[in-house]
Amino acid sequence: MAAVAIMYFVFRPQIPMYGIDSLQVKAFEMRNDSKLYTEMAVVVRCENPNKKIGFKYGEDNSVSIIYSDAELCAGKFEPFLQAAKNTVMINMTLKGERELDSKEKEQFMAQQKEGKIPLVVISKIPVTPVIGEHFHQLWNVSVRANCSMVVDNIQKDKTPNISHKECSFRAHFWN
Repeated sequence: MAAVAIMYFVFRPQIPMYGIDSLQVKAFEMRNDSKLYTEMAVVVRCENPNKKIGFKYGEDNSVSIIYSDAELCAGKFEPFLQAAKNTVMINMTLKGERELDSKEKEQFMAQQKEGKIPLVVISKIPVTPVIGEHFHQLWNVSVRANCSMVVDNIQKDKTPNISHKECSFRAHFWN
């Protein structure tokens, strides 16, 4: 416990800040088999405010966009190492296919017309804090982020405006 306290006072760790920088709809089409095909490009801003701590983002990550309690599209990003005092823009393409029942179609059309479509972005990311020039790994952390947002449209080749965004984060530590 003393080692943790010493590390805290020496390194003054801060939680990185994450946010959705942009969202672009590449495909959003109802196919003949009544399945909705979705492809979205998402850019996430990841800011590391720490002066002496970097972060290694693992390969076993997942990112999903949820509409009406069901997944619209999903994907992952390439693992990377983020240096201290650094901002990284994570680009990823999320794809998905799902059936929409008639009630969901009506609900979506009404929300599209109103310009208020609720989406949730769920991310599960393995993160390892690292220190020093040789990147000594500390402990492992599993980060789960939920970002609720409201967009004005979901149309192919359009960039929706995000009118409301609220994110929450939860971390689980293990050795």
